[in-house]
Formats: sequence, C-alpha cells, structure tokens
Amino acid sequence: NAQNRIADTLSFGKITKNKSYSRIPNGTGSYIEKKTTFGYNNEWLSSTEADLEAGSVSLKIVPNPASEAVYIFVEGASKATFFVTNNVGHVFYRSAAQLQNEIDVSNWPAGTYFVKCGTVVEKMLIIK
Repeated sequence: NAQNRIADTLSFGKITKNKSYSRIPNGTGSYIEKKTTFGYNNEWLSSTEADLEAGSVSLKIVPNPASEAVYIFVEGASKATFFVTNNVGHVFYRSAAQLQNEIDVSNWPAGTYFVKCGTVVEKMLIIK
C-alpha cells in the first residue's frame, strides 16, 4: 500500500468442501458455484447439470482409429455440446450433440484426439 506495509497474515472464511467457483464464459462471466472439475476447462462442461450429476453420458467412436470419417454416438446428454481436442487442448471440432454425429477427419493431422462431453472423455486416433 501507500505506507509500504506488508501483510504477513490472511484470514479466510469457512471453505465449502467439493465446491468451486467458475466464470462462464471462461474468465469473463459471472461467478457460479459448481462441482469441482479438476484439470478441465469449465466451458467444456456444457451438458445440463442433471446429465453431469447422473453420470449418464456415454460416447462411442466408430471407427477408431479412423482416417477419413468418424461417427461419434452420444447417449444420455440432452442439450449437450461435445468437443474434439488434440493432446494440447486445441479444439478441432465443437457441435451440439446428437445421437449420431459424423465428422470428416480426412484433413486432420494424424495423432491422438479426445472427445469430451460433460465429464466423459474418450480417446480417438487419426491415422494416415
């Protein structure tokens, strides 16, 4: 501060277990109390709260590995968005989830990708 004082102690109120605060959109929106999501970008968690709580989301990727087109089947996720990211988190594809989703991957670089919907993550391989 202006008087060059240093704070050597801080006090915090009671911490609620297994709760965190998110700013959605990430870093700019209002703070919202949510379940903890260690290691995840909160924007990826776009399923309804009921879907996330129930753990009812399932993903199936066919064929896997793929080189031309891939079909992603999303079950149990009403009003959800799913994402396909590479191993460093770059989003290659984002869409509202339908039961069957076809993606043309013929121009994607070979490598490992991750399909994410709610808290469910499945690995997808692209080969050339």
